[in-house]
Amino acid sequence: MNGLSSALSNALSGLLVTAGQSAVVSRNVTRAGDADYSHKEIGLTTSLDGTVRLGQYKRSTDKNLQDRMLASTSANSTAQAISDSLKILSSTIGDPQNETSVAAGLYNFQQALRDFENNPSLRTTASSAVSAARSLTSKINSAANEIANLRSDANTSVLASVANINTLLTKLQSTDQVLRTTQPGTESYVENQDQRDTILKELSGELGLRVVYKSDGGVALYTDSGVTLFDKIPRRVETTSAGLLPAGTAGPAVYIDGVQVSGPASVLPLKEGKLAATLQVRDELTLTYEAQLDEIARSLVWGFAEKDQSATPTLPDATGLFTYPGSPAVPPAATRVAGLAAGLKIAAAFDENAGGNPLLLRDGGSNGAAYGYNLSGESGYQQRLSSLVGFFDTPLTYDSAARLASLTTIKQFASASAADVEGKRSEASANADTAKAVHQRWTEALLRKTGVNLDEEMSSLLSLEKSYQASAKVMTTVDQMFATLVNIVR
Repeated sequence: MNGLSSALSNALSGLLVTAGQSAVVSRNVTRAGDADYSHKEIGLTTSLDGTVRLGQYKRSTDKNLQDRMLASTSANSTAQAISDSLKILSSTIGDPQNETSVAAGLYNFQQALRDFENNPSLRTTASSAVSAARSLTSKINSAANEIANLRSDANTSVLASVANINTLLTKLQSTDQVLRTTQPGTESYVENQDQRDTILKELSGELGLRVVYKSDGGVALYTDSGVTLFDKIPRRVETTSAGLLPAGTAGPAVYIDGVQVSGPASVLPLKEGKLAATLQVRDELTLTYEAQLDEIARSLVWGFAEKDQSATPTLPDATGLFTYPGSPAVPPAATRVAGLAAGLKIAAAFDENAGGNPLLLRDGGSNGAAYGYNLSGESGYQQRLSSLVGFFDTPLTYDSAARLASLTTIKQFASASAADVEGKRSEASANADTAKAVHQRWTEALLRKTGVNLDEEMSSLLSLEKSYQASAKVMTTVDQMFATLVNIVR
């Protein structure tokens, strides 16, 4: 009887073990292909009476691959964000050969002035020249506004990243506390490890991470520049909402636990991740191209300004065809006026639509008689127009904030600006493709190592099915033997 009872007990424990293992395998099959799930298995232990029991839960993991996947996630987020922004910048500033570009607008305006120079007596050619100037101004305004919108979008993205990081750190605190207080090897423990890794993956998309795994089951997080981000409790990530960003001004800095991690004053700036990339777009890339547009606009104001034509000039230069909010004062050479590109306009005195006279482009005098060039009122007067046509091929000095050649013509400067954007866009696009491929490689490598292999799981299910059948057969046999014994006793 003892032998039969022991056999029955062993068979029953076998059924329970098989059922538990089958549940784990079934869960694995259900979550196959889920990048946030790792392969699980449950170990077995033997009791003192010889019966088998379910033991500890285990999950597949590989710290080296996990670290590489997190690093590639940060790098991929950086590359994609910068590439996307440069695509917008490139379409805004335009190819020099594209009619919508500022460079093309400058070329068309010079050609219209040449036509006016060749036919200085015709009001129609004067109107065409002013119309070309208006078209150029519109292109510059539009590009400046697009860049301002891109900066605003980048600033919104910075705020969203900061909020998301704080939310993820709060979630990590809850998971980290569970892992530090839960017995390792339990189902809850391994499931929370998966949750923690999912949070780490999302965080690595926002900023570069260095993860330190602790002996108590918790983790400590540091930014790629070394600032503590999490250690049992989250460190607060902070910035301020800037509203509309003024032209030429960097946005508010980002702080982690009181340490500045963005801007020139930061000694530990963020290097990778979406947050670092959008900060770079907001405070570096867009500011550079905004400065280039401002310098193009300033050069136009300066080049088309009117000068005192008196025998002994005493009046200051005054803005002519091109005006801006600071008119009639003419901005000094080689000194950027932030926001000038957005405020550039055609002076009403030249604009027929506003009751102006386009022939003032030939004659001057929009600021008074002292600024008149065609003193004799000749209809064929060309001197002023020849000077304006020559302006486009005259080397000028530009503010260093534009980060282009400081001595070049306005046409060359505009073309160099477009070429600079296009060159950076092409490089960023290639970097983004590479970063995406590397990220996919490490993600797939981690998934192969720690994810679910359906072939292996189906093989396990077949083995478990056989074990279940064997245990069930033992129980059936023992039941029959018990019945036979009972009948004998009777």
